[in-house]
Amino acid sequence: MASAATASGGKFDKKLPGEKPLKKAGKNRKFLPVVEGKGMGNLEKQQNDKILNSLLAKNFEEPLDVSKAITMYKVKKDNKRRKDKQSSSSGSSKLKPQKKIHKKSSKKTA
Repeated sequence: MASAATASGGKFDKKLPGEKPLKKAGKNRKFLPVVEGKGMGNLEKQQNDKILNSLLAKNFEEPLDVSKAITMYKVKKDNKRRKDKQSSSSGSSKLKPQKKIHKKSSKKTA
């Protein structure tokens, strides 16, 4: 059985008998307070500057990921080869049933 949260802001009741302990502790996320306190404006500005600098650095000096480029090249090459193979095999008559052409003779037998 799982314990249920009480109406008191998400606090849980005491553990039930036979209830297993948690395997992992949950993550507690820390957010900036809604009301700006002493020095909070400075902290928010630093966080925003950090995010902005990381975004600008990625846009202006994006490093070349060689392994990703090689993989993309190989995938394109394989797709092209597969497409060429399909187009050439669609022209061959190996798998298609052969149609027999019956010509009507103009001579009538009496």
